[in-house]
Amino acid sequence: MATTTVREDHTHWACGRPLRNDPSVACLGGNPMTINICQTCRYPRSVGSEALNEIGDQIGTLARVDKNRTEWWRYFA
Repeated sequence: MATTTVREDHTHWACGRPLRNDPSVACLGGNPMTINICQTCRYPRSVGSEALNEIGDQIGTLARVDKNRTEWWRYFA
């Protein structure tokens, strides 16, 4: 179930979008949640972005972004 409440352990996110200069490679740049634009590839956070904890473990994914740009995250158990 997706939620708009960001979990306390969700401190970072990874983009996962194809790099502009090499679309065969996914961007794996980790970004703090306070930043909405990937510092590596410059794409905005979007559906499919990975939710990461402080040590870089994936704890969920961005499930959807509604018309008001509200983010809905789906966390693993």
